Amino acid sequence: MKKVIAVVAIMAVFGFAIGALAPESAKAGTLVYESFDTLEGAPTDPLNGTTTDVGGLTWAAHTDWDADGTLDMNGHKGAFVPFVPAEGTIYTLSATLDPENTTTSNWYALGFVNNIADLTKTFDSTGQGIGWILNRDNGRFQNFLGPVTAGGGGQDPVAPVGDPIDVNIVLDTTDANHANWTVTWLANDILLRGPEAFGYSPNINYAGFAGTIPGSVDDFKLSVVPEPAGLGLIGLTLLAVRKRRS
Repeated sequence: MKKVIAVVAIMAVFGFAIGALAPESAKAGTLVYESFDTLEGAPTDPLNGTTTDVGGLTWAAHTDWDADGTLDMNGHKGAFVPFVPAEGTIYTLSATLDPENTTTSNWYALGFVNNIADLTKTFDSTGQGIGWILNRDNGRFQNFLGPVTAGGGGQDPVAPVGDPIDVNIVLDTTDANHANWTVTWLANDILLRGPEAFGYSPNINYAGFAGTIPGSVDDFKLSVVPEPAGLGLIGLTLLAVRKRRS
């Protein structure tokens, strides 16, 4: 497995630790944060229609997603908030994914989509996933530039199968040519892939997650990397040195 030296430095540039942020500690630059702590109502109340802890955006979620971030039923089920990226910005999208172990065909995913017309067909279907990543319940990753499953790549597990995984997506929209926008995928502070240019003009309207089996999602966060930290992020990402297995 290839591990990245300097990912800690990249995270320091971000000014946060993945998965460690609570609503009260949200800093300037955090656009959306959801802890899935049910301060009102029951944990099993629907996530759909509730608002995020930071940002006050309304969740559009399949009815099987509960307000505490758990999914108790099988089948493709998504949950999303509105998000349209602005040109000239670096965004980070992160969450902790924890699918239960069943078969290798099941997964949890995080990323961006074009539409949410059908919350049972999101990233890999009519939702037209963009810059998204999935973690299968055998631990392997797949990530896609999109739309849907175009521009895909796969990586080995970064943690014991069954452990929760902290996933982070860096979306860089600093180029005036939208086809040159890039995406980078990390898991547990390990660089999986990127930065990779889309090669087309991505039409992003939502950010969120989906699952196909019971499990949970925690600490969903969308933020902006402020300048000049953004420039430092680009440099550190490009200069990150991979340690090869001896």
